[in-house]
Amino acid sequence: MVQKNDAVKKLMIGWLFMATTYTIICLSFFAAEDYDKRALSLSLILVPYVIGAIYYAVFCKNKTALFYTLGLLLPCFIERLMIYGASAYYYHISLFYPKKIMRTIADEGSNIGMMHYETVANFANTIVFFNWHYVIGGTLFTILLTMVLTAFQKSPK
Repeated sequence: MVQKNDAVKKLMIGWLFMATTYTIICLSFFAAEDYDKRALSLSLILVPYVIGAIYYAVFCKNKTALFYTLGLLLPCFIERLMIYGASAYYYHISLFYPKKIMRTIADEGSNIGMMHYETVANFANTIVFFNWHYVIGGTLFTILLTMVLTAFQKSPK
């Protein structure tokens, strides 16, 4: 029972590190106002998950592949689903139309200067990095990172 609680604590600390890193990256880019969405996208794909992988590699040795999968892939999927769901809700599009949601995100991001409502412009500016490259590339990178982390750790006997 104590080992299970310890594993959950370590998972949550790793998630906290990743969420904090993600938030700091977003805030620093948004404070700059004029930023490159590709740089933001690449930073959000790489940095939080590498920080999480480093934490798990150093402080969570000899865990199972499931532990590392939960530690890295679960936040990856949750983050993408939350942005997707918020976009669907915000743009009043059914969740069952992913192409339309992703196209609207891309279109709204390119039309920010033409928007009249400040909140709409802020939301479109905030999620302009969210595209298919971000979703697929980021997920593949996180899967690769999980596989590398698992390969370098010894499984418990």
